[in-house]
Amino acid sequence: MKKILKAMRNIAILFIGSQFILSGCAKKENSSKESSKSQTQTEEQTINPNLNPLTGLPIGSRDPNARPIAIMINNIDRAQPLLGVSNAEIIYECPVEGGITRLMAVYKDPTDIPKIGSLRSARPYYVNLARGHDAIYIHAGGSSDADNMLNNGVLDHFNLAVYGDMAWRDEARKNNLGYEHSLVTSGKKLIEGIKKNNVRLKVDKNKTGPLFNEDSPVLNGSAAENLIAPFSTYKSTDFTYDPSKKTYLISQFNKPQMDGQANVQNSKENIIILRVKISDINKSSLKSIELTGQGEGQYMSRGKIMDIKWEKTSDDAPLKYTTTDGKPLALLPGQFYVCAVSTDAKVSVK
Repeated sequence: MKKILKAMRNIAILFIGSQFILSGCAKKENSSKESSKSQTQTEEQTINPNLNPLTGLPIGSRDPNARPIAIMINNIDRAQPLLGVSNAEIIYECPVEGGITRLMAVYKDPTDIPKIGSLRSARPYYVNLARGHDAIYIHAGGSSDADNMLNNGVLDHFNLAVYGDMAWRDEARKNNLGYEHSLVTSGKKLIEGIKKNNVRLKVDKNKTGPLFNEDSPVLNGSAAENLIAPFSTYKSTDFTYDPSKKTYLISQFNKPQMDGQANVQNSKENIIILRVKISDINKSSLKSIELTGQGEGQYMSRGKIMDIKWEKTSDDAPLKYTTTDGKPLALLPGQFYVCAVSTDAKVSVK
């Protein structure tokens, strides 16, 4: 009888102990869930719905989660003035062929811009820059390599040489500048065409923008009132600081880079120089620009400049900027002008 009671007592102890362990595991699991939930909430709270993720500036009534729109802009001397560029959150300038450059203007929401252009063709490195923003890509034709990429569906795009209802030939430009420099569009036409074709409108949350902070380390950089970015013997871009507006006035072809739509000289608060490897494709005039990988550069803002590093880990990854010792670089809020120049380019800073 004693042996039976002892056995029953041991069973009861084991049962109570197992309940205690299970209870402890459950509490631990719940605690883990709460911790994970708290961490997620903290991460979500760092996303400011009131700021434009491309510039760090207040976004107003616009949707911060809307996909950007990236538009190829003609930039030869004959095609001036440009149209709608002063409204672009980011402008990328890269060499194409024959010593000329082309621009890709990135807009969070171009709806209210009545005229943008003139429009030009795609190049592979511009396609990959647009992919880094998860942008909807707007162009008029393209090189064979760029066309192959776009036809393989690497990103949503509209060739406005085909989508005639989204663009038109500006009569004044056609008469004064020539037919090839007259194709233009508007923000309203773009948005209508994009919605009509059922393109995804929300940005991929993995395509995060840069870090912004009013206490950027560039403020401790060297003085920089003027910078000249050389692309070729034919083309360079000049940035001159206007301290009254804390922005850099842009010039090219020995004259102001004008936005003929707004009738103002184009200017941007932040200037970034990317040093990249540039080579000819199969002995042709077309260029290969290695923007996937990493390299060195410079960041200029508010009359100061500093050396930086850049990284783009894959063709569809966003550009990331760091200090020279590899720490994430906080940029000052504002619009951007990004120049991709050769690794051996003689960039002048005064």
